[in-house]
Amino acid sequence: MELEWDSIDVSYPQYILSVSGWMEMVTVSSWQPKVLKVIIVPHSHQDPGWLFTYDDYYRMSARKVLSLMTKQLTNNPNWTFIWSEVTYLAKWWAMVDKTEQAQFNRLVHSGRVEIVTGGWVMPDEAVTLYTSLLDQLIEGNTWLKKHLGVTPNVSWSIDPFGHSPTMAYLMRRNKMDAMVTQRIHYGVKKYLQKIKGFEFLWRQTWAQGDDTDILCHVMPFLSYDVTHSCGPDPHVCCQFDFSRKKCYHGTSRIAAVDVNDQNIEKLSWLLWEQLQKKAELFPSGVLLVPYGDDFRYETEREWADLLGNMEKIVKYINKEERMNMEVKFGTLSDYFRELKESVPPVKSAPQTLSGDFFPYTDRDDQYWTGFYTSRPYLKAMSRSLQSLLRSTEILLSMMLVRKEKRAWLIGTPQGQRNTTGVLTEARRELGVFQHHDAVTGTSKAKVMADYGKRLQRSYTSLQNLYSRLVHSAMVTENVSHHQQNNTQSNADVYITRADGDSLKTEVKVMTYGTGSWSEFYKDKSGAYTFMPNGNAQVLQEEIQGIYLISGPVYSQVITIQPAIIQKVTLYNTTGLLGKGLVIENIAAIRRHNNTELILRLETDVIDWNHGICTDLNGFQMHRRKKQGKLKIQGNLLPMTTMALLESKTYRLSVLTTSSRGVASQSPGCIEMALDRRLMQHDWRGLNEGITDNVQAYSKFVVLLEKRSQTSTSQRDLSFRDILQGAEIESVFKTSVSGNQVDERIDPRDKIHLPPMEIQTYLVTVV
Repeated sequence: MELEWDSIDVSYPQYILSVSGWMEMVTVSSWQPKVLKVIIVPHSHQDPGWLFTYDDYYRMSARKVLSLMTKQLTNNPNWTFIWSEVTYLAKWWAMVDKTEQAQFNRLVHSGRVEIVTGGWVMPDEAVTLYTSLLDQLIEGNTWLKKHLGVTPNVSWSIDPFGHSPTMAYLMRRNKMDAMVTQRIHYGVKKYLQKIKGFEFLWRQTWAQGDDTDILCHVMPFLSYDVTHSCGPDPHVCCQFDFSRKKCYHGTSRIAAVDVNDQNIEKLSWLLWEQLQKKAELFPSGVLLVPYGDDFRYETEREWADLLGNMEKIVKYINKEERMNMEVKFGTLSDYFRELKESVPPVKSAPQTLSGDFFPYTDRDDQYWTGFYTSRPYLKAMSRSLQSLLRSTEILLSMMLVRKEKRAWLIGTPQGQRNTTGVLTEARRELGVFQHHDAVTGTSKAKVMADYGKRLQRSYTSLQNLYSRLVHSAMVTENVSHHQQNNTQSNADVYITRADGDSLKTEVKVMTYGTGSWSEFYKDKSGAYTFMPNGNAQVLQEEIQGIYLISGPVYSQVITIQPAIIQKVTLYNTTGLLGKGLVIENIAAIRRHNNTELILRLETDVIDWNHGICTDLNGFQMHRRKKQGKLKIQGNLLPMTTMALLESKTYRLSVLTTSSRGVASQSPGCIEMALDRRLMQHDWRGLNEGITDNVQAYSKFVVLLEKRSQTSTSQRDLSFRDILQGAEIESVFKTSVSGNQVDERIDPRDKIHLPPMEIQTYLVTVV
């Protein structure tokens, strides 16, 4: 998608007369009637936590929808339904009787209920690690295979805030036939409309052939709700939401009424026209029409209102020969099957696109890039749980292959349940946290606290199991084990070549503001969005202390400020640890309202195309060019594990231990977000800011590599590390005790680390 950005129009209307304040950017001005086959797909999007907790939503909505789905579809043979969140399905399944289970199973195997994707949740795709995406997919698919005997073949990802090709790759490798997405930049949707590309083959950037291709359907309009699904005119489509009946054209209210003999003809032709307009956006004569929204179909009345009324219109259209249209309820698989078998066939082969769909915005410059960093403490906790889970699984597997260990681990049924139960609980809790309103930090504070408790409970149980496994290994096999505690801190430094070259890296702690809460008419940052009110500024706080620590193993500078403690370390060791500059931070910004704290590296490594290379889910790297047509917030990108800058001579890489936002706002500059505190919401439904900040630990490793000349038998471009040693020079300003120190260490009194293999670098505190 990088090449396509040159052709993407990001303009947005500046004067909006509507109740919602949002405009439908994909419009259809002209259309021609055509023969259509329409598949209406009822659905209910169930968030495992957002405004209410996981358990609250199960009690309030999910269990009701599943039970009513079983009852209503059993009694109404023309109705269908799709379901995505296996975590709620598994919880419901364990609580209903065998009769209800059997009814549900029959609906699944008859094709009238379809489980889509099969993941434990519908995960975020920006800040999740690929192993977490894969784990929750395996957990959900394993449950489905065991209890229902099915394996999903289509993916449904309608609410994550942008879409990653890593997810497309995992779906393709899981033998999915196709996928459906929704939230991508409105400018990208306008571009897809221009090329008639709302259905395209999504190919990995590295692929040489079509073996990674997967058919991707993009919902063309603003949302996945009823109002934005039947066609391009929301003021018409909202009339088919027979349950909520909240319908507006601009600021004028439109009556939404039940279907009866007097209005069925009018309503049927209204829907027919919307479907014809929507069909102009697709090259085939088969049309997908989702019919649902968040937490829909919770009552018998809502089932009757929505599907009962719509069924009357479906029957009318099918009988009206002038309409030349076949409409039926179906599933995603029904739609893609009809698409594949359509006669006449698709007019032309689908477009082939590569790359990702970040960043996302649904309105003007209100980019959903703040959530890359929101609630960093829990993002880090999730990564820690994942690491411990994987370590425990590996250790347990190694011990199980030894017969003498099995008796101790699972010699009794109770022992087996205890061991596997802890692992299963940890996998499932980690899976729940990959939900697109959990790991993103975009739920209410009380819900985020609940997520934290669930993660901590699983971490504690897993840690106890891990300790038992390690203890057993140490006792019987003399395996050594040690536990390492994280040390946390801060400092501003320069890194320059000791041989006199001008290459340098300056480390700065800076902030973005978003304006005062009292500026009522100015849009400001919230949990989802990043809306800075200008360029980043250096953190305006006194330095309470700067400390220099040196020794034969490492040298270290610690800087203390009220909002951040930073530690910069150079290790005098061989191997990877000795090749990088380690920067650790503890951010504590509770006193800085409407502030985004960032770490900026200003370097001489100038990318030839003013670009930055960032990872996607820790699975692949993607090179990006700064888009001049986008503001600061539009050039912020998700960083899951790594980002780098490259010049003709050097590569500067930054590794991170947890997800966050990253950007290169000017040549040679790379900045990573550390934490954000916001006093207001951003009009996306959360209705609160982010004020539950706790101390947030972050760790980065900065690596500097030099491009080397290679022989003709090697690739043209290769790199090797040159950060091999260091000399440190420091300026003390203030001690922690408050005693003023106003003297400069003589540069001749440098603290030397023995130079290693190639070159030496100088780190200077400023």
